[in-house]
Amino acid sequence: MSRMVLYSHGNKTNDEKTHYELVNLLGGNLESIGYVPSTPESVNFFESIKKHYTGLGFKTVKCFDIHNSFGNNGLSELLSCSAIHLSAGNPIYLSSRLKQLGLNSHLVKYCEEGGIIIGNSGGSMQVTRSVNLYKLFCDGLEKVIKEYDDLLALGLVNFEFLPHYNLHKEEFIALVQQYTIWLDITVYGCADGGAIIIDNKKLKFIGETYKIKSGEIMRIK
Repeated sequence: MSRMVLYSHGNKTNDEKTHYELVNLLGGNLESIGYVPSTPESVNFFESIKKHYTGLGFKTVKCFDIHNSFGNNGLSELLSCSAIHLSAGNPIYLSSRLKQLGLNSHLVKYCEEGGIIIGNSGGSMQVTRSVNLYKLFCDGLEKVIKEYDDLLALGLVNFEFLPHYNLHKEEFIALVQQYTIWLDITVYGCADGGAIIIDNKKLKFIGETYKIKSGEIMRIK
């Protein structure tokens, strides 16, 4: 069983439906949630995240700063949470840190055994096949094709996620189309306010969402 909530931008007014779906997915188990910052700077957003989740009914919201002191006790506490939130921010930085700490296998097991992973923007990219779309945005198609295996992520789903679809220029979307052809990859894109709910391999789309496969773009909602 794998259950995930992938936000494009979790702080939009029209994310309310996704918040409701998250609470429903938890089945009332709002005991605790662990916030994992993507970068050292992302720790600064914890108080606003705590306020948000407390407002949804979570009893305990705790920050697990994996960029400073984070040992076995912290890992055990994180994995005991009802849900884990992977924050927005640079997904390549977060992916590298998770690998350095050997956390990937723990997060995969956590999710497969019933824990819920919530991603926001770059954090959402982390649960997919790879975070190479971020590199595509920065470095272009040729380099991504050559170095694709360097940025493999948790692989809990067999697609890749493109947040902030509404903010990308046509030139970049055209690159994503080529990316799906050359690497035989399916990409789901969400505009801010959109999200994907994953419940045991079943996908539910909220807000403005797109599927890009074999170079073709299909609007889902």
